[in-house]
Amino acid sequence: MKSQFFDHRGRHVVIDNEIGRGGEGAVYELAGSPRHVAKIYHNPVDLEKENKLALMLELEDDSLQKIAAWPLATLHDRVGGPTRGLILPRIDNPTEIHELYSPARRKFNFPTSDWRFLVRTARNCAAVFDSFHSKNIVIGDVNQGNILVSKNATVNLIDCDSFQISGNETTYKCQVGVAHFTPPELDSYELLRTSNHDNFGLAVMIFHLLFMGRHPFSGRFSGAGDMPLEKAIKENRFAYGSRAARYEMSPPPNSLTLDDVPAELAKLFEMAFAAPGRGLQRPSAEQWGTVLQKLETEIAKCSRDAGHFHLGGHTCPWCRIISQGGPNFFISVSIKATEARSVKFNLKKVWFEISLVKAPENAEFNLAPPRTGSLTPRPVPEEVRSMKGLHNTIALIGLGAAVVSLLGFLIPRLALFSIPIVLVFSVWWTILWVQSPRRKLIRSQKRKLADCKGKLKLVVRDISQVGHEQRKLFQDKLEQLRQAKAQYENLNSACEREFHQLQSHARDRQLDEYLEHCFLSQAKIPGIGPSLLMTLESYGIETAGDITYDRVMAVPGIGPVKTSELLGWRAFTESQFRFDVKKGAPDSIVQALNLKYLQKRIQLQMFLEAGPNDLRQICRETEEKMNQLRSQLGKFELAVAQAQIDLDSLINA
Repeated sequence: MKSQFFDHRGRHVVIDNEIGRGGEGAVYELAGSPRHVAKIYHNPVDLEKENKLALMLELEDDSLQKIAAWPLATLHDRVGGPTRGLILPRIDNPTEIHELYSPARRKFNFPTSDWRFLVRTARNCAAVFDSFHSKNIVIGDVNQGNILVSKNATVNLIDCDSFQISGNETTYKCQVGVAHFTPPELDSYELLRTSNHDNFGLAVMIFHLLFMGRHPFSGRFSGAGDMPLEKAIKENRFAYGSRAARYEMSPPPNSLTLDDVPAELAKLFEMAFAAPGRGLQRPSAEQWGTVLQKLETEIAKCSRDAGHFHLGGHTCPWCRIISQGGPNFFISVSIKATEARSVKFNLKKVWFEISLVKAPENAEFNLAPPRTGSLTPRPVPEEVRSMKGLHNTIALIGLGAAVVSLLGFLIPRLALFSIPIVLVFSVWWTILWVQSPRRKLIRSQKRKLADCKGKLKLVVRDISQVGHEQRKLFQDKLEQLRQAKAQYENLNSACEREFHQLQSHARDRQLDEYLEHCFLSQAKIPGIGPSLLMTLESYGIETAGDITYDRVMAVPGIGPVKTSELLGWRAFTESQFRFDVKKGAPDSIVQALNLKYLQKRIQLQMFLEAGPNDLRQICRETEEKMNQLRSQLGKFELAVAQAQIDLDSLINA
């Protein structure tokens, strides 16, 4: 039903179909103007609100229209009459930002968005805040409902008439807010806001985007009693910070940590959520934008899961969470990326390349003896030669005396002289021999020869050992590749078996899918208010399908009574389910099964594709090690030969 109004300039305006409704008013199409919409308030606005809207029209410019649903005109029942509504720019495909950062909702609304998209959205969000702050406009009511994000990560703000606006010597306050985005020092929404207050809400929003919807102050509390989210914020209990243990807090399960983001970004979170001391200035929107822009350039793709992106130089945190029993936060992205990666693989071609690589040869049997014919003995020292002459002289004298002594048997008197001479020269010769350099050199040379032979023996042993180890390494890798090939060829039949098993439990799988579409935030459950909802979401409990007794009881602030209420709501939700026999297992469950086998397929493909290079690398390493050992072998063989020649030379000198 069409209705007629007049704008503040007296021009006739016709509104058409209703396209949305909120607590303050309803939004309608504007006849003849598809790029604009009309917001009609449920109740007449007061004079202060009229003056505020008039000031907003004065501040309006093109830059504001690009980033927000900024009022372009006021609407009235009659020319000059009270304000009934506004004309606003139309935002195409508006989606509230929590539909993106919530893992459960992102599967349906942004199924192809990976972590890069979330980082880009966070950066754009900071840019929008910076634009308003540069114009001295304070957003005030920062929350997940008034920030919209598009499919290309652009960000727009709505409900701008609640912002804090200053002009004409008057400040029109923002008198509303959401507790989970409100800084701890702001005790009343009646107080004057600053951009520093906004910066707390912005930091929470960025944390939501990067940390899978977790709230920075929602975590496990190790102290006595419960720790409601609002109390944790007031007491600065940042669950992920470096001082979290001091505040008896720790992150909930399956969460990123500050170590998973750049140190600069972690520092901004620490500053944003620190105790608000006197003069504390939280990181500005401009600072957030600078660091997030840098993070975009540092993001790397996971080598294991093509749908995972993370900080380069770090191990993939998403794979870590999955390995610890957590969910795959980017399952839809993984499916699409993995399918594209898989179709390029050619098993026959890869295996042919593997078969061409030959195992390392039996190198220790191919060693040629060193050439020693050109070796010459080292010169014998002159002192050794001179001492040898003295030794010979003494020996001759002693020998002559000995002959004379033998004649002493015939001539006794002659023996009286010759025997003492023999004894003296024998003792002298012995003393000189014991102390002679020649004898010392011979002993030293024998030790050197033994040492060289020992080293040569070790090298020969190493050659045999390295050859054996490298060939075994090659054969082990080849066997692993054979097993991977067999697993790869069996994947289709294994997937089919599991698919048939899945279809045999189609009812349970349809129920799981049905419960995943039943969000806690859309239910009215006694005792479960916004604070507990945010806490539950931080623990990955967003839908009826997430509710089990153990999971709920592990959440801080949820006792037996509230757990019973949640389980009762799940039971009621289950009772509304109707099984469709014709449908079989839901597409989402089948997709999860396909992803499981696609990931196995990709892992095997990557392993097999790397096979030829891995085998060649083993061969290269073998050749390098053998060359080093061959060089040592030749060196020590020559050393042994040289030592033997030198020893012979000394002995014969």
